[in-house]
Amino acid sequence: MACGKVACGICCGVTVVAIVLILFFFWPRNVEGCINTDDLAVTAWSLNSTSFAVAMSLPARVKNENYFAIDFDTIDVTAKYEGVAVAQGTAKDFTAESRGNSDLTVNLEPVSTSNSVASNLVSDCVDFIWQVTYVADVKLKAGGISFTFETTQDMPCAAGSASATNMTQGFVCKSSGIT
Repeated sequence: MACGKVACGICCGVTVVAIVLILFFFWPRNVEGCINTDDLAVTAWSLNSTSFAVAMSLPARVKNENYFAIDFDTIDVTAKYEGVAVAQGTAKDFTAESRGNSDLTVNLEPVSTSNSVASNLVSDCVDFIWQVTYVADVKLKAGGISFTFETTQDMPCAAGSASATNMTQGFVCKSSGIT
């Protein structure tokens, strides 16, 4: 009789330890999306009173604190000026490695803009600076999970890098809100 109680106690103890270990390793942890403003580059710039076009190379990082890799279906990035999309780019089939940082570069290509965007930007560029907002829509492969984050940065009104104009902030990170 005592042997049965000991065996039952051991089985229960092993089960509890196994559940705790499974929860520790597989419980979702925070994932952050970051934009590296030090290496962000405007690769093409065209502005006159009636049209505007900009292309950018946007270095990004995904910080994954989980004990498992995360596969992303798409990372869509839109650069906006005054709420209007001026450039867009997509990274597909990206994997964020477990317990670390995974870097990628999203190339943003120009999208057509209205005349009002060009005229507003011409007046903002009198000070040689325009403010761009990056909106990243991220979709994971598993479970249909998606999240959005955005950040705003001052950029020079010309082709070149933000670091050349001391407009950098290093890595600007936003939490996914998935924990």
